[in-house]
Amino acid sequence: MKNKKEEQFLKEISEITKKKHIILPKSITLQLKDLEGNNLEIENVLFHLNIYIGNSGGYYTYNSIPTDNQGTLFLTQEQIINNTELKHHYNPSLILDNRPVRFEIFILGNAVLSTLISSLRNYLSNSLAYTITDLKRKGFSEIQIEEAISKIRKAKERDYTFYEFLKQNNNSLLNYTEENAKIIGQWESEDDFKYELKIHLN
Repeated sequence: MKNKKEEQFLKEISEITKKKHIILPKSITLQLKDLEGNNLEIENVLFHLNIYIGNSGGYYTYNSIPTDNQGTLFLTQEQIINNTELKHHYNPSLILDNRPVRFEIFILGNAVLSTLISSLRNYLSNSLAYTITDLKRKGFSEIQIEEAISKIRKAKERDYTFYEFLKQNNNSLLNYTEENAKIIGQWESEDDFKYELKIHLN
């Protein structure tokens, strides 16, 4: 059941996206720097992006965005749309909504990553035999179980790929909290935006 805040957000999004499309950057480039301003060439530092819409406090999220081997995070507008719920709402053929769009982008915390990796590991360790037994206990028919197992296999393949990707993160090489490893701002035009984030090394 949706709470009032979520209902307000969905209503606001529906009203906005039927008439206009929100401001989104053509691209985002973020460079990791040390405290002296030198580039930190560390790949697979994972970031999180929140895009805030309207006055409801609701937002779109894009999670686990990696830096390349130059310590650079680069996103196109297409990537932002395709990796958030915007893919269901964004229509560039509509007129542009000129209201500024607030955002924040930050390095994912090590505790968050550790919990996510541990949860995925536990989930992936569950055998299909256990799943089949559980489905039978819940009254699923043989046909329903066969269909469910096919979907579960595909989901586990995707989740295993994501699990292996997360394990390669290098966030632990940095000394930070999410609060001091964050960029907060707003987009007022659909341009190419460049940012720098200075951070301590461990």
